[in-house]
Amino acid sequence: MVYIFLDMDGVLHPVSSPPAQRWSAGHRLSVLLMRYPSVHIVVTSSYRWHLDLEGLRAVFPAPIRARVVGATPMLSPAVGQCELPDRHREVLAWLHGQATGATPWLAIDDDPRHYAAHCEQLYLTDGLIGLSDQDVEVLSERLRPLAT
Repeated sequence: MVYIFLDMDGVLHPVSSPPAQRWSAGHRLSVLLMRYPSVHIVVTSSYRWHLDLEGLRAVFPAPIRARVVGATPMLSPAVGQCELPDRHREVLAWLHGQATGATPWLAIDDDPRHYAAHCEQLYLTDGLIGLSDQDVEVLSERLRPLAT
């Protein structure tokens, strides 16, 4: 199994999208996931603060809703000399809580500040555009060796 840790604003739609245009790139994510049945989604977006798992699933296209398996925990801000930014710590906490060991994962986000510098698992989208067709092709290439 492979996990995609997914932000929503700047990925599933451009950052400043009006409500009527939210989730406009969901079909692209669906295309990507249909290629890789072993890939599942864990939501890292701040939407997890306001929506339960069923509410989060509802924003995704119907064919991939069941592939949304959870959301990362909301951890307190790091105190002291923690070397990892917030979402990166939350991803690792989620993986640790699943006792998944060395499970392969990717994070898709539009803000590099949420992850450690040079995080190999991070794929950045252009937040003004959201997930593009080109992003889907690049992500497909990155997922191929992980999901087979």
